[in-house]
Amino acid sequence: MSARRRLHALAPASLLVTGALLLGSIASPAFAVDGDEPAPVPTEQQLDPTPAPTESPDPTPTDEPTTEPTPEPTAEPTPEPTVEPTPTPAPTDEPTEEPASAPVLAVTTIGSSVLTLPFDDGYKDFGLVHIASDVATSVVVDVVDTTTSQVFPAITQELALTEETVGFGAEVAIPASAMPAGRYLVVARTATEPVAASTGGPVLTVGSGIAKTVAFSASAKTFYPYKDGRYDSFVGSVSAKDETGTALPITGSVVALSGTTKKIVAITKTTGTAKTTVSVAGLPLGSGSLYASVRGPAGAAKVSSSVKATFSSTQITSVAVAKSLSTVYPAKDGYKDTVSITTNAQASPTGTLAVTGTVKVTLNGKTITSWNLTKSSTTKFTWNGLNNKKVVPGTYTITVSEKGPQGATKSASTTVKVSAKKLVTTITSKWVTANTVIPSYWRYDSSDSGFCEYNKFEAVRCVGYDSYYNPNGYSIISGGSVGVPSAVRASRVYWTPQVRITADIASLQGSGEWAYGFGDSFKIGSTAKGVRSLGWLGMSGNPAEIEVQVGINEYTDQVINRFRVEYQYKVLK
Repeated sequence: MSARRRLHALAPASLLVTGALLLGSIASPAFAVDGDEPAPVPTEQQLDPTPAPTESPDPTPTDEPTTEPTPEPTAEPTPEPTVEPTPTPAPTDEPTEEPASAPVLAVTTIGSSVLTLPFDDGYKDFGLVHIASDVATSVVVDVVDTTTSQVFPAITQELALTEETVGFGAEVAIPASAMPAGRYLVVARTATEPVAASTGGPVLTVGSGIAKTVAFSASAKTFYPYKDGRYDSFVGSVSAKDETGTALPITGSVVALSGTTKKIVAITKTTGTAKTTVSVAGLPLGSGSLYASVRGPAGAAKVSSSVKATFSSTQITSVAVAKSLSTVYPAKDGYKDTVSITTNAQASPTGTLAVTGTVKVTLNGKTITSWNLTKSSTTKFTWNGLNNKKVVPGTYTITVSEKGPQGATKSASTTVKVSAKKLVTTITSKWVTANTVIPSYWRYDSSDSGFCEYNKFEAVRCVGYDSYYNPNGYSIISGGSVGVPSAVRASRVYWTPQVRITADIASLQGSGEWAYGFGDSFKIGSTAKGVRSLGWLGMSGNPAEIEVQVGINEYTDQVINRFRVEYQYKVLK
């Protein structure tokens, strides 16, 4: 037969039974054994070896041996009477009944062995056990206090065990209402003869349902209770256990306390760890605490250990102001016409706060211009350096002031000079003799016949022949450089200076090219008799020298008297 189990959740007994659980036994039947056949136990008479003879006036023949009448005494000796042995009854076919053996009972738990009071709260109300027997029988169930040995009836209605795969058994739900909090041995015993009871069964632990320990933690401990939704709340985590260490269903609240003011948030009934968000917005500034007060299914509320908390003001702690220039030149010539002003504030808590603030530019205590501030983040302003639309030289003070939602006003300042100077374009020009500008030459003809010579007027004459060794067709290349004046190089902070060189060619028979520049920047053009320039060249990179090169083609005769070197740059005046 397939195994069958029945779950019996029977109503618990309402009465507590005191005393110890006594186990009975049945005595063995009184039979003697001779071989395989039963024989009656001898009687007292049969155990007497010499019974006294008796008289029978009317003897009746039976199968039993009898005693013959004693004859009259004679001279002859009388023989001693003898007793015939009693014959053993013949065996019969009738079966002999033997007493039933006591069942062997065993109890095991199914699932958790922990129950929790009160009984009717729906949380760990029953402990499920399995009762097994080697034979069919009916049982009741008791629980025995492991400390006091007091017996409590748990299942009083007889429960018939049904056949399973091995033996007989049933599942039984033991209610927590059957006993008070404690530890109990589960005992199954037979309800009828023969008497038997389980031994070494499982122990059920029954908790009181009272919160004995409460664990509490908070996600934050430092708060800024100004009502801006920043750093003004925390998540409280709460759990409670009874004396058995079992997590309980709890209700209660989480509390934030500052001074004498509290914020209380209720906890939704939760088994295990309850989490709830608590806003501390509006609480007074200062020190305080956070804690939880909860109760389990039974008993009074239990208060957790508190967590220290700090409630600080939402405020500006410091401000700073920076300038892009120390001196501004408002002449509108493209050089430092305006100054950039940057403000920044440190806030507590960190981040951007709403502020009330200003940035002012003053001269001798008089406000020239100002801007409003609404947030503590970095802010930039631009001032054109003008005072009532005019350039008024002087030292101006720039002051920034900011106040957060709470706390004091914080200020910082710096100064900027206003100058009436402006940039003026300057051009310098100077003639330089040719032998100073191009003192060297290189010839490329096949016979090394070409040459350059310098006459008493410091002019340079070059005569070329073929261009055998020059792929570009030059017979002679002459060259050198001119230095850039320091004033020109210094002017680069205002503007990129320029250079222009003009060649004064006295005579030219043939053709050629010339160039001036620096690095990869050059002006290049053909040579021609007379005074000729190739135009202005910007001096980006601030070079220290300007190179000059002159190349003549095959069979060319050229005389250069001088070069004019011009620089165009700007100065502040």
